[in-house]
Amino acid sequence: MEAIQLLDKLTERTAPGRTPGFNPAYTLKTLHLIQDGPIGRKQLSEILNLGEGVVRTIVKRLIEEDLVSTSRLGMELTSKGISLVIDVGRNIYGVEFPQTELTVSQANYAVLIRNGSIAVSTGLHQRDTALLAGAKGATTLVFKDNRLKIPGVGTRISEDIQSMIQKKLNPSDGDAIVIGSADNLLYAEIGAYSAALKLLS
Repeated sequence: MEAIQLLDKLTERTAPGRTPGFNPAYTLKTLHLIQDGPIGRKQLSEILNLGEGVVRTIVKRLIEEDLVSTSRLGMELTSKGISLVIDVGRNIYGVEFPQTELTVSQANYAVLIRNGSIAVSTGLHQRDTALLAGAKGATTLVFKDNRLKIPGVGTRISEDIQSMIQKKLNPSDGDAIVIGSADNLLYAEIGAYSAALKLLS
């Protein structure tokens, strides 16, 4: 998928520089924040809990790829940036998620990956990716035969949770869902999106 490849490219090391201190999930979150209205670097730094130097690098790369433009009001998405966000959103999108028996911490964020179940084996890879991104854990589910299942585990998911996930995310057969868990919502979201983007790439 071209949009995911571009997000990966934006976080690649540029010789002879160091590897950037952010991953594709932070780049996507930055695009979402800019989409919500003109915003400045300082605000981004505070919301993302990243140093101003790291945010400067993210913004510089977004501008170089013509995804973002700047003005006195702050940053805005270009038409190319809007298209990228829409393209990614067709394949992955997320919502805040309550604490349940499926989650491992107080703040949780669920991301649906269209047709993602084919790339899921046990869910351990998604959990590890979320942990590396700062989450405390992640639970991966697949939607098959009109039911949510935990891959490789016989545990039955309660009807209440099934119903809630279907209302919040509307999964279709073959979709996967990653629920990131952390002490705060930012890291839960970044963890879930990191796992989801890795799954698609």
